[in-house]
Amino acid sequence: ILGGVRFFPVDRLTFLSLQSFHHLVHHDFNSLHAGLCLYDDLLVWSSLSQQSDTSTLYQYLINQVVLPLTSPESDDGRPRALPPAKDPDSPPIFAPYNKVWILPLALSSIPQHQLSAVVSRIPIVHIEKGTQRCHLIVFRHDRLTWAFLLKDSEPLEAPFLSHFAGFINNQVRAFEQTLTTLDSRSLHTNEPYRYLYFNHMNLALKDSLKSGKGVRISHEIASILMEMHVTLTGGTEGVSGQDMGIVT
Repeated sequence: ILGGVRFFPVDRLTFLSLQSFHHLVHHDFNSLHAGLCLYDDLLVWSSLSQQSDTSTLYQYLINQVVLPLTSPESDDGRPRALPPAKDPDSPPIFAPYNKVWILPLALSSIPQHQLSAVVSRIPIVHIEKGTQRCHLIVFRHDRLTWAFLLKDSEPLEAPFLSHFAGFINNQVRAFEQTLTTLDSRSLHTNEPYRYLYFNHMNLALKDSLKSGKGVRISHEIASILMEMHVTLTGGTEGVSGQDMGIVT
């Protein structure tokens, strides 16, 4: 958890695939300003440039999208999906999502007049210290939530939304399957992720690194740890990989 945001760790290939997908969408839809992907209540990926925007939008999506659709936490501390609930104010296709502006991927079969009514209820968000206004387009597929921020300077209409959903449909479904597989693997390992926690205020230190034989860490991770140290102290004087217990 960093800055109130819970993260879903992914491998490098998955992360690059998410980023590549975002760039591909932006290439065909110039109005796309940013994107954000969640799996359950965990942030997987975000293209927002400011951490404050990421944290605010994450909390908004958790409270308005994820939590209303999940049951209390299970034994492993993760929320579980609730059965579909009907929303009397929305067309039947939107019923499982409780809010009319939370969109399913299959929009092509929805009559245009119904979709036009949905467009008028899509939220507007202000990011980058209020200098950028965007339409918040939220798609939900099983345990995956993907939010697209489209510049409000471009008109948002039903045909555009249908075309947009058709463009992202297959890839979003594939990402949900990939993340579900990764999540399943992490639940069957004794220690899925290594972590190092240090509180600068009270000097508390907690980690999952095994002592005695050292820890084998790649040069890439060692560089990340050094960058974290520089951010924390403002310098690298007197610090080396050996001081961190790194074996390369």
